[in-house]
Amino acid sequence: MGPYPNLRMELELMGRGCRLMSVLERRTHKAAGLGLAECEILVRVAAVAWGTITMSGLAVQSGLTLSGVSRVVDRLEWRSLVECHIGVRDRGQTRVQVTASGADIVRDLLDLLDDACREGLV
Repeated sequence: MGPYPNLRMELELMGRGCRLMSVLERRTHKAAGLGLAECEILVRVAAVAWGTITMSGLAVQSGLTLSGVSRVVDRLEWRSLVECHIGVRDRGQTRVQVTASGADIVRDLLDLLDDACREGLV
């Protein structure tokens, strides 16, 4: 059996994960013109109950660096899917809020993910 008794199962899992990411990337790009990182950040911003979230909060939730989140948010803001605001109490803090257009895209993305779940991709 060797030193890695679960190697076949682990390789199969990695292969399935890569195929899933590839399928989701194609579908999100076709549906909304967004990559997975942009979709994840947009959905996370829209999911915040109190309306806005900080860039650092998005970094913690997504696992991206603050710089990575900033680049993604800049692309979303350029497309008018989110708005950025300087913090009221802490001017060094940027808060991100989804726009009406962004909320429409989020609904489409969540429908797309629901479809992927029904198809057994997830």
